[in-house]
Amino acid sequence: MKKILLFIFMLCFTQLANAQYHLEWDEHAYLEIPDPPFNGYVAHATWNVNNSNLTFKEADEAGAIIYPNHYFEGTSIVTCNYRYEYYRNGRYQTGTSVVSYSITFKSKEAVLDKSEISLALGKTETIKASFPGVSSIFGSPKMTWKSSDEDIVSVSSNTGATNWSAKIKAVSSGKATITFDPVIGPPKTCVVNVAYIAPSQAKLTPNPLNVTVGKTKRLDISYSPEGASAKKVTWESSNTNIATVSTSGVVKGIAEGKTIVTATTDNGTKATTEVNVVPLPSSVSLPNSLTIYAGYSKTLIPSVIPTNSETSFTWKSSDTSVATISAGKITGKKSGSATITVTTENDKTSVCEVTIKSTPIELNSKNANNRANVIETIVKRSLNNN
Repeated sequence: MKKILLFIFMLCFTQLANAQYHLEWDEHAYLEIPDPPFNGYVAHATWNVNNSNLTFKEADEAGAIIYPNHYFEGTSIVTCNYRYEYYRNGRYQTGTSVVSYSITFKSKEAVLDKSEISLALGKTETIKASFPGVSSIFGSPKMTWKSSDEDIVSVSSNTGATNWSAKIKAVSSGKATITFDPVIGPPKTCVVNVAYIAPSQAKLTPNPLNVTVGKTKRLDISYSPEGASAKKVTWESSNTNIATVSTSGVVKGIAEGKTIVTATTDNGTKATTEVNVVPLPSSVSLPNSLTIYAGYSKTLIPSVIPTNSETSFTWKSSDTSVATISAGKITGKKSGSATITVTTENDKTSVCEVTIKSTPIELNSKNANNRANVIETIVKRSLNNN
């Protein structure tokens, strides 16, 4: 009975080990699977890591090579579930085990020369990073700079291991945070305040705005003088039975008709636009037939009913080896026939039977002469410039 229990224990035995590694960016570590008991060997291994900032270079039954590809906080755990086999008491036997490894990041701290900046509109300034006590950085980590709001403060900088400075520019009034990601250590930030300029005028675009029933379109608001901005904008539709508007200026068509949308800034500046809610088409039509020559193109323009309806179109050719279609433009490829189908966004369709004919000799000759004349003109112009 004791032998049976021992066999079951060895068959299901799970070993939990814990090895710790403290790695710099891109520094590799070899994670070794412990030797199985009784001179056994690892038959199968499955490796897992709970952090996307850690990358396996190799991972198999022999072990794994892992490295950090970006700074991370805390401890990440790598686990290996493996099955091993061994020969004992005259028979081959199997066991399973789990081993875990703790990985922490050995960071290099960056320091910014500025933690907060106040800029006047249109002015620029440079932010510099340094790594005290660091004489060199292994590899080429892609250090980056980013603005939390490019409409307020723009940032220009290249990505790379020596990218330790960034030029910022005040675009409009407000506050933005510039973040430096050194990859080899935690990110660092600098807050930039751009002097507030209240708007004296505001403008909505497009004006007027057409939107179909059940669809949405966004209104954009701009201010003057240059660099002005609003801390808060409220939106209102004069008739919500026709169209509604969200807190971010997204207009939704409810029913056919007209309404006025008004945007009001926190200092009382107003801008308006007329909104026309139009229907989707009840039908669409194309010419019944069309003939063009191979190598030539012609554009089809669908007709819709009612005429004030709006829609997007999708196009399809039954034989693209004969004729292709793109945004309504048909191009003849070779002699033959093809059916061109247009479909509206509410699935109304129409077809046009297109016949492609061989290009007459006189047209080919004319095209050749035209091309020769163009080339001759280019050559003469080039010679004159020299």
